[in-house]
Amino acid sequence: MTDASKECLFSGRGRTECPSIHKTAPNGGLASMNDTTAAVEDLHRDLLMARSNEERFKMGVSMCQTARTIVWSSVPEDLSPAERRVQFFLRYYGNELDPDFREEVVAELRSQEGD
Repeated sequence: MTDASKECLFSGRGRTECPSIHKTAPNGGLASMNDTTAAVEDLHRDLLMARSNEERFKMGVSMCQTARTIVWSSVPEDLSPAERRVQFFLRYYGNELDPDFREEVVAELRSQEGD
């Protein structure tokens, strides 16, 4: 068994045994996690780059559409249309934007209640 201070917080394995790179966000949450080896990352990149620009673009659009569908499905349907847009916005973009700007957008979305 490994010393807890040298143990990966996510896999439970010793840090030297775990290929993951774990970063902590400023708020203490998980910023990113990568458990993919460099060799597999290189293979994935090679396979992706072997596709045409059009195929890669379509893949990106499809991923964005899927993400939006997932987020919309998580927003309660019993909310008003304006509040549903607010909740979608906060879930989709929330932590990516400056808090002041985020609040401006939320206020604008809520002001469109009758639309």
